[in-house]
Amino acid sequence: MGTFLKVVILLLAVWAVGLLLRRALRQARGSDDADNTRQGRLDSSAMVACAHCRLYVPRQEAFVRSGYYYCSSEHARATKRR
Repeated sequence: MGTFLKVVILLLAVWAVGLLLRRALRQARGSDDADNTRQGRLDSSAMVACAHCRLYVPRQEAFVRSGYYYCSSEHARATKRR
């Protein structure tokens, strides 16, 4: 039983060191993208659906009108007329 306990403690220590190293590497690289996505924030490469035709376009290329995303200015105007 003593050997089993030592192995479990050793595995937990290795796991904790791995977590700390991974966190340190992530902070050193400055990659908050994974955290932002996990927390529901959109990054610049996020895809959004056109409110008119449901086509997915990059968020940075989408037209925004009244809080909705559109794939083109024509669809933004067409939805506005309805």
